[in-house]
This record gives sequence, structure tokens and C-alpha cells, in this order.
Amino acid sequence: MNKSDKTKKNENIDNWWMTWAPFWDLMENRHMSTHLTDKIINLIKDPILVIGAGQGVIVKHLKDKGFIVDGLDLEDEMIKYAKKRHNLNLIKGDARDLPFNDNLYNTVIISSGVVDYITDKDEALIKEIIIEALRVTSLHGNLFLAFHQQTPAIEKIYKTIGVINKDNILNFKRIMDIDKYAKKSPLKCVPLIMDWTKKSKFWVIVNWSKIGLTLPKELKYERNHISNIFDIAEKEMGIKPEILYDCMPENVPYRSISDIKELFNRLNIFYNSIERYDDCVLTRIYKSSIYNIDFKVKKDSIKNWIIKTENLSKKYKGSKKNAIDMLNLTIKKGDIFGLLGPNGAGKTTTLSLLCGIIKPTGGNIYFEGKQKFKNIKEIVGYIPQELALYPRLSAIENLKYFGKLYKIKNNELKERINRLLGFVGLENRAHEPIKKYSTGMMRRLNLAVGLINNPKIILMDEPTVGIDPQSRNLILEAILKLKKKDITILYTTHYMEEADRLCDTVAIIDNGKILIEGNPKELVKEYGFNRINFTTNSKISQKLINELMKHNEIYNVELCENSLTVSSIFSQDNIGLIYKINDICKKMKVKLNLTTIDTPTLESLFLDITGRHLRDTLVEDVCL
Repeated sequence: MNKSDKTKKNENIDNWWMTWAPFWDLMENRHMSTHLTDKIINLIKDPILVIGAGQGVIVKHLKDKGFIVDGLDLEDEMIKYAKKRHNLNLIKGDARDLPFNDNLYNTVIISSGVVDYITDKDEALIKEIIIEALRVTSLHGNLFLAFHQQTPAIEKIYKTIGVINKDNILNFKRIMDIDKYAKKSPLKCVPLIMDWTKKSKFWVIVNWSKIGLTLPKELKYERNHISNIFDIAEKEMGIKPEILYDCMPENVPYRSISDIKELFNRLNIFYNSIERYDDCVLTRIYKSSIYNIDFKVKKDSIKNWIIKTENLSKKYKGSKKNAIDMLNLTIKKGDIFGLLGPNGAGKTTTLSLLCGIIKPTGGNIYFEGKQKFKNIKEIVGYIPQELALYPRLSAIENLKYFGKLYKIKNNELKERINRLLGFVGLENRAHEPIKKYSTGMMRRLNLAVGLINNPKIILMDEPTVGIDPQSRNLILEAILKLKKKDITILYTTHYMEEADRLCDTVAIIDNGKILIEGNPKELVKEYGFNRINFTTNSKISQKLINELMKHNEIYNVELCENSLTVSSIFSQDNIGLIYKINDICKKMKVKLNLTTIDTPTLESLFLDITGRHLRDTLVEDVCL
């Protein structure tokens, strides 16, 4: 934990850790627990660094599972007890100045307690710690940052009785006070709660009664746990409970998920996910080639835009997190703009917001300088991922039906239908019920329906999913023809080769946030990586990986069974680097055989940025 600058923290915190060190093994697994570590085990890859390791509960747990793990803590007392109780040799170090090389660890875990006690007014320290942790995280590694939480039941009680106040400040001494007075009689707590909450006696009695004058099981468990620690301190170590009580901090930030999101937004640090667990809120930051990007072309410089969003957000009822989270898009008139992302990234939600199918939770949408208006259907055509067609009707009947919804006059509608059927190559099958069509033919008709109102803007949600190559090529050619007519297209796809072929600009989205944006070829050139692949029958040691990572040309080293992959920047002299790698390996008596050199593509960049693990799937033994 970074606690060297006492003026930045609660004055009691350093003293608290030293005083409580002998009992911390009883508390440590109640913060970021071994159970939580097991829940994210598929995202953990060694070597691992645990910052704020305490007495090493998580370090030992991961070592027992066969991982290579280093633990670091600032407190001598914690390091001493880690050795005594778990036979662990933790490293002493400050979270702001880690004694490790760049890109060394594939997983870095910042335990709860490292940044929890830094107040918002001193939040620059939090950024300093995160940036330093990211420095030692490998280019495609994960950084996990934990913020301490009480269980939901305890949190609710603590907020009701004022242990956590209205400003989300946690007072640890009040937990002790509740314990002390509740031992005598729960009613003894009423005056305390009145003072803490500034509520009337009647209000306190009513709410304290709801909690239970006999104390609910959650508070009983807390009380018994604290009492057990006090008993051990007094009976076995001669330390009076008053000493433990006096060093407890009184003003510790207690951040909710929304507080943490706001904190990260202020710090301008992108997070991939924020999840609430019983013992902590866990933030995941996936470090990739986009880390610390400073875009050369700012969105505000795009003057001839047709679509713009400002802090657009959408949270579905019952969901714990936003599907779209403070999204800012600027789309140039006449461009094909590709929105790329894994399943659940927020692509379909974005399109649904833009065409008015669903309403945003927050933020604004503008078209041609105007805030979204009621007659949006006059300028926007929407081609959904699901086929929006009537299977018993023919192609002509489907187009006529949708044309009538737009109140297009008969003569004009007839002309449009004939033109669109020719445009999508269905004029010879126009009178057949579309239930007889192939999937590719239905997709082409779906495109025609989206164009029936002659839109200025077309929103296409994966229009080529599951179709034959001929139909796909026809749709792609049709999109390029539409661009020549100065029609703006927002295009979502899973197929990177489509985006590379079609799009002027692409934005990669994940968890409702834009990760990177720009011309696809320029992005690949600037942020993509060569991957030099070797096979070997030699045993690769961590020492060898560390030696390779010392070279600035090397951004990452990946080991999977008998293969070794070295990532380097796209412009790197690969032949010269291969000689360097071989020289290092020869000195360490490791023989490598060069197999391939993979140059970057939009797809490899996409995977680097969003992660190479499968989504929504239990992944076992994945080699990254």
C-alpha cells in the first residue's frame, strides 16, 4: 500500500496497519477474497504481481494453484507476518514506484486498501498508482483494481445507522461503538445513531427496530468476528481493545460503482469493466496497444458532420451496468463509419438509440446540427440484424407495405420498388413469397426495405451475417455505390475484412465505450504489432522472458506449451530483432526455431484491444 505521504491520507491509517498487523490474517480474506480470485481465474495469467499483498493470502492461494506470483507491500509488519505465517518472501515497495521492468507481468492485482483510503481531493495519487501498475503490466495483460465493500446486507445497515454517512464516508470506529454498546443492550445504540444520522429519536427507534433490536444475523456475525479479534489481542498478546479502537480511521471513502466510474472519468483512465462483489468492487483494465494513445485528429475538428452524440448513455432496467456509457461519436457526412466490437459491446444498442427505437438514459444525439427530432424516419434508414420482413409476402409486397408506412405516393413507390429490386438483384424473384428465399436473398431484401425512404443516413447492424459469399459481395458492392451518392452509413460488423474494405473510419467499442477510433489502415500501421513465432523443445524460464522484455523493441512475450511469440511494433526491423532474440536465447542455452512472422491486421488489432478470451463462455486453459 502507498502510505508514505501522511498528509495525503487519514492520519491514523499508517498506525492502523501496524497495530492490526498481528490480526490481519483474520481480516484479509474479507476484502478481496480468494473466492473472488477464483471467479476471475480465467482472466488471470502468470506471471502475476499482487500490489498491497498484505500477509499474502491471495499470493499463497494463487501459488497453490500453480501460478508464478510476486507479492509487494509497503509495511514491514505485513511482510514479516507473510513470512512467518505463509512462508512467503514478499517484496517491499511503494505502489507509486514499483521496482520492476516495463511490461513484466501478464496480470497485476491491486488489492483493496491500496487506493481506498485516498480521498477524491487527492485523487491524482490514484492515477499515479494506476499508471505505474500499467507500466509493469504486459501489453496484453490485465490490471485488476479492488475497492473494499461491505456485503450488501451490512452496507444497507451501515448506511441506515450512519456508520457510512450521506457523503459515503466510512467511520470504522462507529463499527466498534455499535459492537460495544450492543453487547449491553441494542437500545443503548439509539443515542449514538441519533448523533450520527442527525435524525429524531422516533425515526432512529423505528429504523433500528426494523433492523432488529436483537441484531440481525449479519451484524451478529460482524460483532462476533470483531470480538474474537479483541479476545485474541487481549488474552494471547496482552493488547487491550482500546489500543485497537484508538487507531481505527474515521474518514475513509466508501465508493459505490457510480462513484468509481466518475472517478475514472475524471482521471481520464479507461476501464473495461466494473463489477460489484460481496467483498469489493473490482475494476478491470485491459492494457493493449491503445494504452496512452493521443489521437492526432480530434473529433471537434470534424466540421462537416452529420451525426454527433454527447455523453450518450443507456442502462436497461434490471441491469447492473450501462449498455452504453458516456459515448461520444462524430460521424462525417458521406462517410462509411464502422462500429466494431465483441458480443455485448453495445453496437446494437447504439444503433437503436440513434434511430429512436429506444430512449437514452442520458446524453444527447444530434443530426445535422439539430437535436434528435420526431420525424427522424424521414432521413434515417435502419437495417436491423434480425430480418424485418413478412415471410408470407413477396418482395414487392414487403416493399409496398413499408413504403406505405412512409406515406410514399403510389407512382413514386412503384418506381422505387423496381429500382431497389434491381439494386439488390431480386427483380427475377420479386413475386415469390420470401419464405422460399435463401438467407442471403432475405438479407438483400432487408437492405432494400431500409432504403425505401431514400434516407440520408443508413444504420446497418451486421447486414451480412450468415449469408453466402455471392450475396455478401453484392451487399458490400451496394454499400460502396450508396457512398458514391453521398449517403452516410453507420455499419456494425464482426467481419474485420469488411470493415477494412468499406470503412473510412472505424471505432472499436467495448462495454459501451469507444476504445480507439480512426482510419483502419492508419490504425493498424500506427498501433498494430508484428508477432514473431518460434517453436522450441527447451524449457523457457521466467528469467529468459525477463531478459527479452528488457529490450525496448519488444512489447510482449507470450509462452504457450512449446511455442514462443514475441510482439514488436509494426515498423520494427524484424530480421535484426530475430538475431537479438537468438543471441539472448543462446546465452541461456535455449534453442528456438523460427516458424512465422505475422504482420498486423485490423483483426489482430481488434483482438489486442478487446482481449483474446472468448466472451460469455467458460474458458479453460486458453493460450494467449
